[in-house]
Amino acid sequence: MNAEFGEYLDQIRELQPQAYSISRGVGLTNEEAEDAIQDQNLQFARSGISFKNYSKFSTWYYQCIINRSERIIGSRKNHLPLTDEGGIEKSYDLKENDQSKSIREKLARINPLFAEVIRLVEFEEISYSEAATRLGIPEVTARTRSYRGRNELKALLQREGIFR
Repeated sequence: MNAEFGEYLDQIRELQPQAYSISRGVGLTNEEAEDAIQDQNLQFARSGISFKNYSKFSTWYYQCIINRSERIIGSRKNHLPLTDEGGIEKSYDLKENDQSKSIREKLARINPLFAEVIRLVEFEEISYSEAATRLGIPEVTARTRSYRGRNELKALLQREGIFR
């Protein structure tokens, strides 16, 4: 373990619950949020902490967690994750097939503000940042709309018996 990491270990432990909440708020699943925090902490332990005192340590740490979380989200391609009642994630492949056509049709039935973000991010495979730029909204708004749209889409699919 890097000696510098040891100096910050107590602070990191205190910040982890909030870091977890931040990762979940960005759009990660429970497991992904835990992985993001663990991966970031492992990187700190191996490579050292490059904190330069330009801001509070907590602010810097949370930004590192946000960046790691966004990389995880960015690595998701060609699937629309939805979680069933038991918390089990189901993925729908969004390559051109009957299933993706059906999901595209369902997108037309949810709030158009939400559907547009999902269409850009999932079907056109662009980042939330780029989608936000195209739509002229902040990135956090794009992420929120995507989250809400996924929930609307999930509810619609459940009502139609397609998703439990």
